[in-house]
Formats: sequence, structure tokens, C-alpha cells
Amino acid sequence: MGEEESLTKAKRPWLISKGQAKIQGMLRPGIWLPGVRDLHSIKEAWTIQAKPGDALEKAVEAVAQIQHESIVQINEINRQDAFVCIYYYTPGAQWLDVVELKFNSVENDDNTCTADVRSFSTGLLPVSFPLCFVINSVLFFIPFFDNHFNSQRLATLRNNMGITITLDTQYRGF
Repeated sequence: MGEEESLTKAKRPWLISKGQAKIQGMLRPGIWLPGVRDLHSIKEAWTIQAKPGDALEKAVEAVAQIQHESIVQINEINRQDAFVCIYYYTPGAQWLDVVELKFNSVENDDNTCTADVRSFSTGLLPVSFPLCFVINSVLFFIPFFDNHFNSQRLATLRNNMGITITLDTQYRGF
């Protein structure tokens, strides 16, 4: 499937969600308070049988595959630092969740890298709700649970990358 054809079949967020996601994704009030953020965030460490740059490209390719099933977009790619930030919008109301991957070289092994990965919900209200970023900033202290969506997203991403990935650690919060 060509890139142009892939883009036309990808699921897209609503216009209001996409516009407010830029602000909500920058503010991230859902992770301001330690303890509360542990309910809707997860951190993992991966060992990957690939160079950091190759692993990053595999992550980008995996997002392209996932776009047919989920509303997901790459927000930022920094190839020099081997970093990618991905926006996930939940079905229906379109809450914004963020996945960040940072790929690191392993000393004395050119064909292996590690990845520091985290996934978290950005706020109590979905980005489809008008001025959600204001209300989420005021209500940052209210606990909410992610129903394990963040851990499921990371598992889906790992499985779609098409390379050997070992999950070294996984825990709530960061």
C-alpha cells in the first residue's frame, strides 16, 4: 500500500480535537500531580534488536499501520535524538493520550538499542470538549483511571514494529 493511499484510509481526529490537542499536549495537566498521574500513565523499558535510527523508523511505520484501527498521529519526530512523540485519540469522545519513545544506543553493541517509553493521559476531559485545556488545568488534581488503554497501546505498538523487542520493565507512573 502506498503512502498516499495509506493516508487517505487513516482515521483522523475531529477538527476541534486536533486544534485543542496542540495546547493540551503541551500543557499535559493530567501528569502534573505525582500519585494521581500513576492512575493513567505507564512507563516501560525495551531492549530492541536494531540500531536506534532503525528502531525509530520501525515505530513510525507501526504508527502508519495502526492508523487504520485507531485515531493516532505522529506529533514530533527528532531523528537526531532518536525521539518520537505520538498522539492517540480515544474512540468516541477523543481523550488525548501521548506516547513518547526515546531510543538509546547500547555500548559495545551496534545492533541493539534500548528504548525509554511512556504513555499517559493528558487530562480529565476529552479534547473534543470546548476549552478542555483550561478546565483540565483547573481540575488537574482529580484522579481518573485509563482503563489500561495506555499499556494496551504500548503492546500494540511493540507488536506492530516488526522487530524483536524485549519488554524489560513496566510500571505505572514515571
